[in-house]
Amino acid sequence: MIVASKTWTSVMSADPEVPPDERRSAQLMSGLLLVLMVAGFASNLVQLALIADFWPTFLEIMVALAVLGGRTC
Repeated sequence: MIVASKTWTSVMSADPEVPPDERRSAQLMSGLLLVLMVAGFASNLVQLALIADFWPTFLEIMVALAVLGGRTC
């Protein structure tokens, strides 16, 4: 999550070399990625609380979310 917030901050900062329409598109995609990561994390926690023997799948999903968040840097 920290990686996603750093990415969000870097996308939101105004870079004079980037055209405004490209910046807007990058902001939209970054925001969507952040929403998906938060929703995935929340969903994973709910499933861990409600489903028996979910621990191995929980770990796999957390690794996938970490990779997804790490690739945005």
